[in-house]
Amino acid sequence: MTLDGDRDGHTYSHDEDYLRLNRQAKRVFDAIAGGGWHGRGRLERKTGDNWASISARLRDFRKAKFGGWLIMRKRSEIPGLFVYRLAGKNQLPPIPEHTEPESPLPGQTRLIP
Repeated sequence: MTLDGDRDGHTYSHDEDYLRLNRQAKRVFDAIAGGGWHGRGRLERKTGDNWASISARLRDFRKAKFGGWLIMRKRSEIPGLFVYRLAGKNQLPPIPEHTEPESPLPGQTRLIP
């Protein structure tokens, strides 16, 4: 399992952020790896970290360089809130980062999301 590594983003600084964010990743992973569904409040209490940081680590876990984990999300019983679960390794091939959409064939239009 690889949770350590440099993070992405324009404001990331290896010297200032590497240890802090990798320790945080371990706390978040340990909190969600216990099985079951976890809401925002529960993850904040278990890790001592704020939700913005926790959700960033959950996004990191999905990336191939941090393990390619499958993090499931579903709506909770409380309207507007979600719960999360670590469901193991993602078995789908990774989606390449920074790829341009294919050009449409002549006579086709490309839908912009």
